Amino acid sequence: MAEAPTAEAKPFSLYLDYTLVTDDTGTKGGGLGHDLNLNPEVNAGAWGRFGADLWLEWFDAHRSEETRQRGGDLREADYAVYWSYDLKPLAAVAEVGWIAETFPQRCGDAFFTHEWYVAIGFDDAKWFGAKTPVLSPYLVYYRDVDDFGGGRIEFQVSHVFAPADLGTADTALLKDVYVTPSFLVSVDNRQLTGATRVAFLRWGIETTYDLSAALKLPPKSGRLGITAFLYYRDSLVDDLIQDRLYGGVSFGYAW
Repeated sequence: MAEAPTAEAKPFSLYLDYTLVTDDTGTKGGGLGHDLNLNPEVNAGAWGRFGADLWLEWFDAHRSEETRQRGGDLREADYAVYWSYDLKPLAAVAEVGWIAETFPQRCGDAFFTHEWYVAIGFDDAKWFGAKTPVLSPYLVYYRDVDDFGGGRIEFQVSHVFAPADLGTADTALLKDVYVTPSFLVSVDNRQLTGATRVAFLRWGIETTYDLSAALKLPPKSGRLGITAFLYYRDSLVDDLIQDRLYGGVSFGYAW
């Protein structure tokens, strides 16, 4: 995901997170889904940044024996490569990438599809003369080039409320908590509906506890964090996408 430029320019960085999220399959009894994400990135200086991303999703309940034999509990595995570049005059980062999506529990052509995307994220602090980003606008277009055709457009805004904004800068435990509300609009571009229309709206809130700061770990050891999140997706194409309230917790490490 394209993010606003930062002061750090490490030659190599690594991000890893494990997420537990409420299941969206609609199966009786519910359950938890598991996500694992690994993202290494190389900073090539004036040539931008080159990265790869591995994302796995699995769910271990309410699966038929036939489905388990085909793909076990692994529901989806995505493999991505990308290139990102700082657009300093715009206070933005542009990114282009390719994603291969595999679905081990499906057969035939449904097992694999792939898409490319182009994204741009802005550091709007510079627009408003603020010390930190205000809305962090982010825009991305995905284009499927295999099974589905068409694409989708997503636009998101969010704001990080730091401890000082929350009045907890000097309060034990709470001084390392960050709260981030967000709002996303997803537009279908002839991928699901055969037309270009808003597919769903999503409201969310994340609360992150900065373990590195709380434990006073040295910067060279990387950053640890725990994030609890809650999202509500409001579908505008009810016959294709369900309304959904979901949440979970993520454990992340960045180096």
